[in-house]
Amino acid sequence: MTLDPFFRQLRLASVFGGVFILILMGLATADTGKAPGTDEARIHQVAQRLQLSQDQKQPFQRTMLAFRSSVLETLDKHGVDPDVGQRPSLTVMFRLRSDMKRNRAQLENRLETFLTRQQMQEFSKIQEERRRAGFPGRNQ
Repeated sequence: MTLDPFFRQLRLASVFGGVFILILMGLATADTGKAPGTDEARIHQVAQRLQLSQDQKQPFQRTMLAFRSSVLETLDKHGVDPDVGQRPSLTVMFRLRSDMKRNRAQLENRLETFLTRQQMQEFSKIQEERRRAGFPGRNQ
C-alpha cells in the first residue's frame, strides 16, 4: 500500500518533530533568571520539571548542549540551515532521518546513565507534549 505524498510528508514531519523537540523547547514556566528562549533557559526549565538533584544538573546540561550541538552538526552536514525556517525537501529529510535517530538514541542512552526511571518517563512526557504542541491538528 502506498501513501499519498502528503501523508508521507506528514508522517516524516511527525518523526522529525520528536528530533527537533529539544531544540525548540519553549516551556512556559517560572522565571529562570536567564534570557527566555536561550538553550540554557530551556534546559533549566526542563531540569526544574524533572526535579534534578544537584548531582544531576551538570551532567544534564552538558548532555543537552552536546545533543544540540550534534543535531546542528547533522543539519549542517545535510545542508539544512535551521535559521532559515524552511522545511527541508523530502529527499533531504530521508537522508537526515538515520543520523537524527542515532543522535536521539545517544541522547537517551546518556540520560539513562544519571536520570531515574521516573525522570526518564517525565522527560518522555515533556517530549510528547512538545510534539503535540508542534502539530496542533494531531489528536490529543
